[in-house]
Amino acid sequence: MNYPAIIILSALSLAFSACSSSSDFHPTDAEIAKLERLLDGHKCIGNLRDWRRSYVRSPIFTQEEVAAAKRENRLERLENFDKRMIEFALRRADGRVIKAGRVKPKQYGDFVPTDGCSEPDCVNGGYIVPRDELFLECAAAPAP
Repeated sequence: MNYPAIIILSALSLAFSACSSSSDFHPTDAEIAKLERLLDGHKCIGNLRDWRRSYVRSPIFTQEEVAAAKRENRLERLENFDKRMIEFALRRADGRVIKAGRVKPKQYGDFVPTDGCSEPDCVNGGYIVPRDELFLECAAAPAP
């Protein structure tokens, strides 16, 4: 199952109202704390302290921007982000190259879900803030 596509589709279905958008792609510390409580101990994750973690709000693309991007043969411009949806990427820390802890992307383009990495060493998912709902499945055996 392709989670980034599901996350973006979910965000699009939730989006498009002025009160739910933001020009800031960073979730708040309180939102991340709620999400991390759900992730810690999850069968796919185990101890969250063993992972490098990155979080961003899901982008909102208006129909007009999507159409313009197609006409101009370019990617959609990232200008607004859905405050109700958070995407996350987790990568198991190895203690050498990949350090455990939160990583705050400087710009949205720095957020790379897994950079070719796959389970059980990388996990992507989403979180719907108002519903306190986590989107995360894994096919691999439970994390140690």
